Amino acid sequence: MDSKLIKISSDTYKNHLKWPKVSEDSEWVYFGKGDDIDVKIVHDCLSAFVNEPKTYVAIDRSNSFECIGSKLPDTLKPLLGSTNFVLWNATFCKAIEFSDIGVFRIGEKAST
Repeated sequence: MDSKLIKISSDTYKNHLKWPKVSEDSEWVYFGKGDDIDVKIVHDCLSAFVNEPKTYVAIDRSNSFECIGSKLPDTLKPLLGSTNFVLWNATFCKAIEFSDIGVFRIGEKAST
């Protein structure tokens, strides 16, 4: 899938996700920025995606890409805490949204 289509798909499907709260008032989890990134928290959240044969990283229309799940930790490392992006499974029904301020949230397609 080309970069533009990944980003368009991401923007479309993101509106159909439920973002469960992980604390009383927020669905966001802080993982850190720069040299203070908590790698264990990030690896734990990626665990559901590592065994996926195909995942998509949606950044923008020019820089989105496909990635094999087992390569996610190394591939995403330079983006963490510096880039806004959404990691999707191959069917666009599960996602992790990462923010450049060092937080992420996990969403799944709402059941109809």
